[in-house]
Amino acid sequence: MAKSAEGGFLNSITDLMTSLFVVFVLLLIAFINRSYAETREKSLTVRESLIKELNASGILATVDPKDPLMLLIIVREKDLQFDYNKSNLKPKGQEYLMKFIPSLSAVLTRPQFDREVQSIVIEGHTDSNGNDEHNLRLSQDRSFEVLRFALNGCHVSELQRNLFLDKVSVNGRGERDLLSNKNLDDEAWKAQCRRVEFKIRLRGFEQRSANKNSIEPKPLKSEKIENDT
Repeated sequence: MAKSAEGGFLNSITDLMTSLFVVFVLLLIAFINRSYAETREKSLTVRESLIKELNASGILATVDPKDPLMLLIIVREKDLQFDYNKSNLKPKGQEYLMKFIPSLSAVLTRPQFDREVQSIVIEGHTDSNGNDEHNLRLSQDRSFEVLRFALNGCHVSELQRNLFLDKVSVNGRGERDLLSNKNLDDEAWKAQCRRVEFKIRLRGFEQRSANKNSIEPKPLKSEKIENDT
């Protein structure tokens, strides 16, 4: 009888511990879901506010359909004016960036946005002419040329310049992301495909959680990128 009573007691303890563990797991899941929902809502609120401020500054920004926390700013070839098959900016393209870059960086460095921007990608695109290898290299060179001129050819503050040094990277996509309504023989369509996109990624749940448990990094120091245009 004593052994039976002892076994029953141990079983009761085991059941109690199992129940408490299940309750703990359910509470943890509920907490994580609530935190994620609150963080997502904050990120989306920041996104809408940033779009509004960019539009007010004359910069058209849209939401990337592939990522709700990514903003797209498309700069067409007619604005940047690259020489055909080259990465050098024409004077008109430099003039455009001298207005665009200060306006963009001024908005992104405002107190309500500077900590919300996770990364900025300058992404180059070509049309369907040429082979893949050539187009990838050309689009990469053009993206880097935009960054180079942004750092050295535009009148920006030290804070705005550090934004590019800290958070901007360049990428070349070549002809991998051609625009819809494909028409290989349409020169107007090809001109629209030749573009540079600024992709602004806002902080999400993971980045906000990580920042709560880490020390804020100091501003990055980098050597000046020389402008050879």
